Amino acid sequence: MIIKRNIILPVKKLFVAQVRLTSSIDVKKHQSDLMAKGLPKIKPIPGVKDILLVASGKGGVGKSTTAVNLAMGLASVKPEIQVGLLDADVFGPSIPLMMNLNESPLLNDG
Repeated sequence: MIIKRNIILPVKKLFVAQVRLTSSIDVKKHQSDLMAKGLPKIKPIPGVKDILLVASGKGGVGKSTTAVNLAMGLASVKPEIQVGLLDADVFGPSIPLMMNLNESPLLNDG
């Protein structure tokens, strides 16, 4: 059980003799309801055929460098295609610096 593994056992390791967890919802029913919903439907972006994602839960492992190298490599090997690059790091995007971009991004709500 996920709750036992993620909550009860770690708390017991703190030299607590007994752990009792109560909930106001039926956890198993809630989990099965969520699983029945499935994943949200993906809305395709018009004109976008493929998406590559570079991700990691750890910082400083070269995600931005890898993404820039992939984008630049694709653009140089296939100059007839358009390549987009998005840095979703809201705390410290480094791709604009790596790409020597100084302008503010343009937003298009259309």
